[in-house]
Amino acid sequence: MRPRCSGISYHLVLSSLSLWLVLSKEKWRWRIPLTGYPLTWLFFYQCLATTLALALPAILLERLQTDWNPEFISTMFWLIVGVSLGAYALMWLLIERMDATRVACLFYFGPPVTMLMAWIAFGDTLTFMDIMGLIVVFAGVLLTQKKTVPQPQHASR
Repeated sequence: MRPRCSGISYHLVLSSLSLWLVLSKEKWRWRIPLTGYPLTWLFFYQCLATTLALALPAILLERLQTDWNPEFISTMFWLIVGVSLGAYALMWLLIERMDATRVACLFYFGPPVTMLMAWIAFGDTLTFMDIMGLIVVFAGVLLTQKKTVPQPQHASR
């Protein structure tokens, strides 16, 4: 008989494992410089590592069973092509045109845009705190996108 664990215990184990993997990666990142590698190969290795890391839990916990119907197939197509590959393509285009730190700040738009899409598409209600969070995120991202003009240095005599 297999012991039953709550969903929270799986989340704790997976989040702890994720933290350990990220810290290990950061430790090695300082030893192995990544400059000079093509971005497409780095993307491939990241996707491969993610696939390997998630394949074992998917096989063990979910048995890889699904109901292959048109809704599932169209949803998977949208998530793979529209969301994942589209997001990476846009990110690469932005990195070519902007600083990486400014591009990274744009990721904070994810939750507010999702909230607005749910409000438009599904009629979700927006609370006062939702609107305040939206304003904070927009203000923060606008501050990071503001171009700074270097101040002229006065020559000392």
